[in-house]
Amino acid sequence: SGGENQTWPSGPCLYRFAGDSLLIMHRGNIIRIGLGLGALFLGSLEYIISRPADSSHIGRIVGELAGNILFKIDIFGFLGGFLPDFIHPFSFALLTMAIFPMGDRKTRSIICIFWLFIDILFEIGQFFNRQIAEFITNSFFDNTATSILANYFTKGTYDHLDILAIFLGITAAYTVGEFTAHLIHSPNKPEKIATKSPRHKE
Repeated sequence: SGGENQTWPSGPCLYRFAGDSLLIMHRGNIIRIGLGLGALFLGSLEYIISRPADSSHIGRIVGELAGNILFKIDIFGFLGGFLPDFIHPFSFALLTMAIFPMGDRKTRSIICIFWLFIDILFEIGQFFNRQIAEFITNSFFDNTATSILANYFTKGTYDHLDILAIFLGITAAYTVGEFTAHLIHSPNKPEKIATKSPRHKE
C-alpha cells in the first residue's frame, strides 16, 4: 500500500499512526499549537484586565466571578487597542494549520486567506454595528451565541489600524507556518554507523 513508502518527518513525534492517514504531533506542530494558544491567552488578558467588563463575553464572566476584587490595568498600553485584531487571525490560522500538519503551502495559504477574510469581514461589520446587531437580534433566536455576536458589533468600532493589525497577524501566522512546515517536512538524515574494518591476520 501507499503507506509502506511513507517517509516519516524528522524530530520527535508523540503520535504515529501507520497507513496513509497520519496524525503527527511533531515539534514543528507543537510550536504552532504553543504560539497559537499562548497568543490567545495574551489576548484574553487584554479583555479581562484592561477593558471594561461589559466589552466582551469573557470579561463579563470574569467580572461576575471576581466581583469588586478585579481591578483594571492597561497592561499593553497603546498596543492593547489593536492587539486582539492581531492575535485572532494569528492564533486561529496557526491552530488550523496544526490540524493539518502535513498540509502543503497551498493548504497553509488557503487557511490564512480564510481567516483573513473572516476577520476583515467582522471588522467591516463593525462599521455598520447597530444595523447588524439589530438584524441579528430580530432574525435569530435569543440565545448565548446571538447575544455574544450582537454584543460584538454593538460594543465594537471600526478602525483602519485594526485592518492593518489583521494583515500583520495573518502575515506573521503565514511566516511561522512556513518555518514550522520546514521542520515537519525535513527529510530524515541517515545516521552514520561507524564500522571497524576487519583485521587480517598475517
